Amino acid sequence: MTFASESCFLFVLYIYLSIYAVPCMAALSCKNFEGKDVDWFVVYKLPKMKHNKINPWMTTGEQMAYYDCHKKTGGWYLLPFNVSSKRKNPIWETLKPIYGGHNVAFVAYNDQPPKGFNGTRGGHSKGILMASEKEGGRVVWLQHSVPQFVGNLKTGYHYPNSGRENGQLFFCLSFRISDLETIATHLHVQAVHVYQNMSRKWAAGYPKFSALLKRKYDQDPKILKINLLRTTGNRRVLAIAKSPRLFRDIYEEEMETQMKDSIVVQSWRNGIGGAQESYCKSRYTVTNVEQLQISTQGGQVSFSSREDHSKWYITRTKEMFCFSTLNRMVSIYHIFNNRLRDEL
Repeated sequence: MTFASESCFLFVLYIYLSIYAVPCMAALSCKNFEGKDVDWFVVYKLPKMKHNKINPWMTTGEQMAYYDCHKKTGGWYLLPFNVSSKRKNPIWETLKPIYGGHNVAFVAYNDQPPKGFNGTRGGHSKGILMASEKEGGRVVWLQHSVPQFVGNLKTGYHYPNSGRENGQLFFCLSFRISDLETIATHLHVQAVHVYQNMSRKWAAGYPKFSALLKRKYDQDPKILKINLLRTTGNRRVLAIAKSPRLFRDIYEEEMETQMKDSIVVQSWRNGIGGAQESYCKSRYTVTNVEQLQISTQGGQVSFSSREDHSKWYITRTKEMFCFSTLNRMVSIYHIFNNRLRDEL
């Protein structure tokens, strides 16, 4: 994947999301497109685009580019089936347990819930947190950028039309159950909106998670919470959550403390209030992505940042990938942020 920006300077950077493979795992886990356990994966759902000189094929808004912990070198893998299909689909394979027949507790949260589910809260965040006490206890945290996903579980798996037009990102991480309360606390701080859930008796032993299952939220604390987590494959992940009441630009104010590096940011910048400009006033800069290019075995696809609803950033020199829920919009400045930094 390459990026070009016009604000600070033009550059090309190839990011490899894994350097070495990790051992396979059992029990609840992120799954690859073959249904096998993986420590983590990233799915880039490509935007809907016409065939042109830049793009070798027409995209319908359903194609998926895939990358996981077993990928050592090279580009992304263009999956043979689309995001709506249950075939060769890592998202479906990962979410199977919440569709019944498993002793799994989960919360689905989204600031833009699907039709039939009312309300929202202050947090601008989307994802599914699943946990199981079997096999020593496992947790899966699937974060994404798709409005109205997941839909009503009673109607089965499907991908919403609201997520087809623009690019979207899915970031899945596998954890041990010892990290469940920390992750649940981060969701409380973010003020997530839980709209679907399934509780289990054993979940009562995890107070913060149990509260989410009951949709009983902590009083909004005006804090920034930072924790270092480890995946089941022993990958270090830095999680940062900000309260909606804490008025702070995470990208500009936290990067020097936490990253000690300049960053390149992709976020949705088409909303109310206008986009924030690249920040080049200090030793460490924040550069907005303007154009993306993803290399796959089927060729390269290029699209504008304006066609991409995903939120993430990379460091310039330290090979760190960060999933974010925060848009670089003036109107979003007063909302909240959650970031997950994966060290490579």
